[in-house]
Amino acid sequence: MKLTEIASKLGLTPPNEEREIVGLASLADATPNHLSFFENPKYAKELATSRAGAVLIAPAYVGLLPKGAIALVTEEPYLMLARASALFAPPPIEEGEAIIDPSAR
Repeated sequence: MKLTEIASKLGLTPPNEEREIVGLASLADATPNHLSFFENPKYAKELATSRAGAVLIAPAYVGLLPKGAIALVTEEPYLMLARASALFAPPPIEEGEAIIDPSAR
């Protein structure tokens, strides 16, 4: 999913730079194609060494972002992380909604 699309769906200001995001990851595990989040200063070391492509982050901490990371600025990074997780989770299939290929036997 494009980062600008994620920002739009979360009601955040779209970044000036585009990036393809494949999912969510912790600061420690993120790659340049992952979205992560930062809100607690005790994880500043993890933020400094993170390879995350984009980070949901409060305005007060934007200056801590490592080079290459794109900020999605929000007053509520935890809440936005929860909402972002819904964008990457497929909806459950309800009973009676299964799709069966016509060629199945």
